[in-house]
Formats: sequence, C-alpha cells, structure tokens
Amino acid sequence: MLLVELLCKCHSLDWLLIFSCYIYISKGDSDCKLPSENLQLYEKDGDIIFGGLIPVYLEPSNIKPDFATKPSWGKCNKLSIFYYLHVLAMVFAINEINENPELLPNITLGFRIYDSCFNEMQAVNGALQIMSGGEKPIPNYICDMKSKVAGLVGDIQSSSSVAVARILGLYRIPQILQYVKRVKVKNTAGQELAFDENGDQIFNLEYVNWQALPNGETKYVPFATLEEFPESHIVTSDNTVFWSGDYTQVSSTYVV
Repeated sequence: MLLVELLCKCHSLDWLLIFSCYIYISKGDSDCKLPSENLQLYEKDGDIIFGGLIPVYLEPSNIKPDFATKPSWGKCNKLSIFYYLHVLAMVFAINEINENPELLPNITLGFRIYDSCFNEMQAVNGALQIMSGGEKPIPNYICDMKSKVAGLVGDIQSSSSVAVARILGLYRIPQILQYVKRVKVKNTAGQELAFDENGDQIFNLEYVNWQALPNGETKYVPFATLEEFPESHIVTSDNTVFWSGDYTQVSSTYVV
C-alpha cells in the first residue's frame, strides 16, 4: 500500500525508476551487477593486492558488428611465451617478498593479474575488475573490503596504459610501467630520452652556433651539449664555433 502511494506522488520518470527497482528486488537480487566479458585471471589473496595487466595472448580475432547482437572484442587465440614470462616474473617477485620475514613482517602480498591481450577494452575492463575486487567491473564499488589495491603494473601497450591511467588517477591508485627505468631511446630528431633512478626525465640540452655565410644563408652548428646524467656537465667543441666581429674567444660558462 505504501509503495502504491509513493508511486502516485512521483513524476513519470521517477515512477519508472522506482517500479524497475521494485521488480529487480522482487527477483531476489540484492546486489548490483554489470554485464562484462570474462577475462583470464590469475590471482592470489593477500593483505595488500597488486594488480597486473599483461598481454599473455596476442592477435585478438576481430568481429565485425552486425548491430543485432551484443558487441564484443573477440577472443585472443595466440599464446605469447615471451610475455607469459612477465607474469611469472611478477609472481616470483611477490613470492620472494612474502617468504622473506625481514621485508614485510606479518603482511602478505597478493596479486590479481589479467590478460590485456593488446586490447584497450580488455585492459580497461581488467583495471575495473582489479579495483572492484570481484569478477564484475563495478565503478565506485569494492566487493572485498579486506584487500587493498596498492598499485597496478601495466599495460605494456602505450594506448592501453593511457586509458587505464585516466581511470586509476580518479582513485589515486599508482600505475607502474615495466620499462620506465630502463627507457633510453632517441627520437627522429636524434634527441635522447631517458629516466633516472627516481623516474624523472633526464634532459640533455644542445647549444648551437648561428653562423652567417657569405652568400647570405645561415647555418646552425652544434658546439656544446649539457648532459645531466650521471652528473651535470657541459661538453664543448670550440673549434666548430665561428664568432663574428672581433670576438675570438669562447665565453666562460658555469653550471649550477
């Protein structure tokens, strides 16, 4: 009787929402559930949980949408032994910490590792499941209050890592990338990109000399570089510097 009186006082939209909830509860389901794809999970319970997104399987089969069935990203059908070793390395590291009584006494580390399959949707789905603590990704809801996610390792693919980072940033969960401390590459311009032991980017500056040629053209000639790793110092090549006018000496430069 009270339910009927309540529905009569509500607007049409509110009436539909309340009536839908009433029917849903009457079926005996008291918790929220969201539809999701089943992901490959390897887990171990612990006081502190570390999540992992590692592409164990490759080459997801592409399924073209027909607009008649639920869209799906397909199934990954090729096992990668190389990336499977990343799973074993993560599990081995956590087990080594748990077996050492001097590192984290009375604390057991656990893990929840999902196969991202080099697919952005699977990576995001796995991240949501890691944060929810259950098999269904439910945003803003934690199924297991006893465990706490301390961080998430992955994904290897940059596009997946960016998508996952946007979600983890909302909940202040750190994201750990495997290759950050070992990155040392050069871009198309020949500039080197690297990180120090703290994860901060190392900047290398290049000084150039602007030289005016007799034909009216200008030329930029590098004559010094500032390297910040392992220590800040300048490497110069004075014989490549061309000074206009009466200047014949290189001015002194100090590094602070």
